[in-house]
Amino acid sequence: MKITRIGTTAALVSLCVLHAAGVAAGQEIADSPATPRLVIAPLSLVIVEPAPAKRPVVLPVLYVALGGVNAWDLYSTSAALKAGAVEGNPVVAPVAGNTAGMIGLKLAAAGSTIFFAERLWRRNRVAAIAMMAAINGATAAVAVRNISNARTAARR
Repeated sequence: MKITRIGTTAALVSLCVLHAAGVAAGQEIADSPATPRLVIAPLSLVIVEPAPAKRPVVLPVLYVALGGVNAWDLYSTSAALKAGAVEGNPVVAPVAGNTAGMIGLKLAAAGSTIFFAERLWRRNRVAAIAMMAAINGATAAVAVRNISNARTAARR
């Protein structure tokens, strides 16, 4: 499969996931109770807690997609560097030539992204899903740009 087809496929999947995220998030918010209810029974006081919010299916899918686009970014960065391109991100540049360092950096970035998405999900589910979709899309765009840079550097 050509890299341009992979990029196109990733973009289409991201758009589909983003659309599904909006639909799923809207349904999840409408279905869950917002506050605990107080029920007074004849001889006792019972506090009924709201049911825990169901995790939208799209959020774990976005987590897996994050791993996929990070792996693709790692591959495309390595291909660009081997073709003679230079890493433009000053945070990544010190470890760009070291595969283990790049893997560690990508794992740390993905882990922290998921951590903060989980924290955000507790307060605002739609924002968490939108954030994950945006980060996945941005990472895919970086990977596409890396492949373009690799091709340009290889022609020189």
